[in-house]
Amino acid sequence: MASDLAILVFDQSQFVTKRNYTQDWYITTNWINHTIKINFATCFIENLKGACLFDYLYVYDGANASSPEMMKSCCGKTHSATLESSTGEMYILFETDNMLGDTGFEIEYWSNGITTTTTTTTVASSTALYSSSLIPLTATPLIQTFTSHPGYDGHTSYPDGNYTQDWYITTNWINHTIKINFATCFIENDHGVCLFDYLYVFDGANSSCPKMIKTCCGRVHSATLESSTGEMYIMFATDNTIGDTGFEIEYWSNGITTTTTTTTVAPSTALYSSSLISLTATPLIQTFTSHPGYDGHTPYPDGNYTQDWYITTNWINHTIKINIATCFMENAKGVCLFDLLYVFDGANASSPKMIQTCCGSFMYNTSATSESSTGEMYILFETDNTVGDSGFEIEYWSNGITTTTTTTVASSTGKLVNNQLQALSIVITCGPIY
Repeated sequence: MASDLAILVFDQSQFVTKRNYTQDWYITTNWINHTIKINFATCFIENLKGACLFDYLYVYDGANASSPEMMKSCCGKTHSATLESSTGEMYILFETDNMLGDTGFEIEYWSNGITTTTTTTTVASSTALYSSSLIPLTATPLIQTFTSHPGYDGHTSYPDGNYTQDWYITTNWINHTIKINFATCFIENDHGVCLFDYLYVFDGANSSCPKMIKTCCGRVHSATLESSTGEMYIMFATDNTIGDTGFEIEYWSNGITTTTTTTTVAPSTALYSSSLISLTATPLIQTFTSHPGYDGHTPYPDGNYTQDWYITTNWINHTIKINIATCFMENAKGVCLFDLLYVFDGANASSPKMIQTCCGSFMYNTSATSESSTGEMYILFETDNTVGDSGFEIEYWSNGITTTTTTTVASSTGKLVNNQLQALSIVITCGPIY
């Protein structure tokens, strides 16, 4: 809770070396009609020639990342910017990539407004090595991940001093449930049995809901769990001795997206406007490109550009096939981390994912040709707000058995052969039936 003045500190005593480190803060106040103000006392995050392109600090004017964005990053020895929310809530998110780091930042925060003597402020305190508070997560049909503790890298142990952390996962997708998958799980065990440190998964909003799992152990715990509603609560609790490397959990929303779902798209200031492009595939190869004016040389727009395509076919029992003829997107050492191309086996982003990205001669987990299981395919291209490349060209066509129907029609006219009427036949060959 924000009070007269407090300081939000990201440890500056050593360089930030944790890979893909993420931490967020939710600031509120009990002071009536007060807003939240913050000031950047210092800010040192990974930068390239003074521009922060890889590690980001997001500040949102509200309770979560769906609120209006006030700032995307900070860089420099002194970043004196002061920001103020429009209400008594502010959400801050810090994300890093998997390379390099810097000493971090220090942020001052306080509530701002007219103070009356009837206002009461309660400030919570914590003595834990890692501060533990509920982390809210919002699931979408795209797979996201979270880990057992700050600094998770698959090698460093989580804190063993009665460390506790919990997560509350919800979704904004109508009639969707929450699904999770244990990518890895190493917690303290005795001969393969986890008796001391526990991971609880509950089918609902809190620990009073039905328990789905009590713990996980082992090098690979491939269990996939699904809630009965759009809520799931997860709690990790340790004892005061020994630890292990922790866990990584994938989560997403799951369900059928119907035509009654309404999606509101925020206005875009990108160079190119983005709207769904519908394509109709035939057995003849056609092409589309990442952006208007594609020529294999000119970069696509880099201002959070987004474009999607929905491919269908009128050919009965045909599937959709695509071939990525060329693909050059922003990459770091051959890996595409910032601009992404998603290919889904169906009508929208809730369908199974076939491809997550493509890069130049380096194809990330995929071959150049993909085929849907039905006559529908959905493709989504998203970029960040910095750097771009020449884009891609994709060939597409429908694939299946093409049948022909031959119809013979006998005319009523003809000629006599050996006193018999021989018909003059007209043969009509029809093409594939739609």
